[in-house]
Amino acid sequence: MNSHENLRDNLLDADGLDPASISSDELRWFGGLLDQALSPSVRQSRETTRRIVRWVAVAAVLILTIAGIHSFLGSTDRVWAQVLDNVRSTRGFQCHDVTTMVETTSEGPERVSQSETITYMAEDGTTLIEGYSDGEVSGRTYFLVDSNEMVSIGYLTKECRRRRWKAPQGDSKDDEDPRKLVIRVLEGEYTELGRKTVDGRVLAGIETRDPEASFGWGGDYDAFVLRLWIDMETRFPVSMEFDYAITYDGRTRRRKSVTDRFQWNLEFPVDFFTPQIPAGFTVWTDRPDETACVNGLRLFAEFTEGKYPTQLNRHSFWDEVGDPGQSLPKGKARQMASGEYHQDGIQDAFWFYEELREKGHDVAYHGNAVTPADANSVLMHWDLSENERRVIWGDLRVETMPLAQLEKALAEIWQRRYDSGTETTLLVRGRLTYANGRPVNQGAVYLGRAVRRTGQDGYFAIEAPAGAVHEYHLGHAHGPRRQAVGVFFWSLARSVKGLDVVLDFPCVVRARVADAKGAFLRDATVKLVSCPEGVADEFWALPNRARIDSEGYFVFDRVPVGLPLELLVRAPGRPGDEKRVPIGELAPDQKIDMADVVLSGVSEARLNHEQ
Repeated sequence: MNSHENLRDNLLDADGLDPASISSDELRWFGGLLDQALSPSVRQSRETTRRIVRWVAVAAVLILTIAGIHSFLGSTDRVWAQVLDNVRSTRGFQCHDVTTMVETTSEGPERVSQSETITYMAEDGTTLIEGYSDGEVSGRTYFLVDSNEMVSIGYLTKECRRRRWKAPQGDSKDDEDPRKLVIRVLEGEYTELGRKTVDGRVLAGIETRDPEASFGWGGDYDAFVLRLWIDMETRFPVSMEFDYAITYDGRTRRRKSVTDRFQWNLEFPVDFFTPQIPAGFTVWTDRPDETACVNGLRLFAEFTEGKYPTQLNRHSFWDEVGDPGQSLPKGKARQMASGEYHQDGIQDAFWFYEELREKGHDVAYHGNAVTPADANSVLMHWDLSENERRVIWGDLRVETMPLAQLEKALAEIWQRRYDSGTETTLLVRGRLTYANGRPVNQGAVYLGRAVRRTGQDGYFAIEAPAGAVHEYHLGHAHGPRRQAVGVFFWSLARSVKGLDVVLDFPCVVRARVADAKGAFLRDATVKLVSCPEGVADEFWALPNRARIDSEGYFVFDRVPVGLPLELLVRAPGRPGDEKRVPIGELAPDQKIDMADVVLSGVSEARLNHEQ
């Protein structure tokens, strides 16, 4: 800090203003006046200089005070900034949540499930979630950061399950963490709701209708709103209200959650997060295998009266099955055709699936399109070797087959559904990574009009347009802050191994369109296009818009990497006068200045005359 900045801050502090709370624009304005007053070019006595400096301070105080009054009467950005800092720096916290899920379909009555939990979270992310049923604790689940372990204790069935668990890394946005949810809301766009008094406390509220504020990814919601209320005295959240509705696969789900009873800056006892397993409880420590996976799928289908999970991930799985403490029989295990099977086993299907992914297997699941009635449809498959696949069919029989045979079976199934008009989309699974191999958490993948955010380790599942087996679709993807991008072609015939997409830094392409005399054509249109390898008569325009700079160049400044590209140039009003100019596959972060693209059949003078 130089002497002028030090004097500036001392003057503001003497007038009761905290320099840290003043905007950078206001500080620069005040500093500029102060620098002019102390400029060596101004010949004044010490007393004159003192008066000028005092005048600068008084002027600044008046203007900043007016700005402060405006802020007090209108925006409360500084208050919310302080709330954000408080939540980020809290040592630990706890909160209470009640969530109601209502699912409606055209096929039957609506299903309603409700869950009640209390979450305790330490500063390092170690977590205990208590589940309640009829006002009593029905289970406790521990997420232990130090041992990378999840321990789930079910008091209704007297059993405990230990699993490997990987804590969210880096910028992973786990929507089960209320603290991260609050931070995302405060970091995003929101509308202020004003103030209200509850139990003698003055509360201020904000509202967001942006789904990314919650999950970190958007979607086609029928309705979405999230409200956050904070205590104006403590500057900490006191409650969060969350309400959304979304329709897909012919089902409409509405979720309402109220999270309240927040307690912040907690320090928990040393043994608070140590699981206490009562004597006599059955402890399951085995890792799920394919037999456990099949039993879990059978148990799910039995409970849901003939449906498999649409996706094998924890969040959507429990959205569909509801609260296990209320949904499944209490105090006893489920009787199945294969024998007695414990309640917690309904999770074995997605745990097995997750373990296959963690080990790097090419695994795919099609529960969104396959039911127990589809005996000869492929429900799930994963690789055993380069040329062999293990397959679970719709009737849950399991067999090993060559990769070529699986590809043929999938192609026949997909083609039959497409031809019959019963299937317009299929669930495609894949992984999004950067060029260095690091997974892209909370990136976005686009196929047609479908979009899906990636979860932990870069995995995603997206409803893609089905089409014919060998029909190509153009897709694109980007990272969480759009700093890395990529484009790709995809077809059902290539989806057996899953869809791996690699992102890299975008490129810049500049080109100028000229007529035969060298005059550039401002009205020409330029698109970036590409076509699948070996397909000469089809091409797709990339989702990228050009802008014209002051020299008449068409500039594409965020060109995605991953495919050989071409420029498609057309003259206005003359459909036949066009040209395709190959660019090639661009290297990451490359900047290309191309030579003029000459459209010889039209001149700017003729265009002006015709217009």
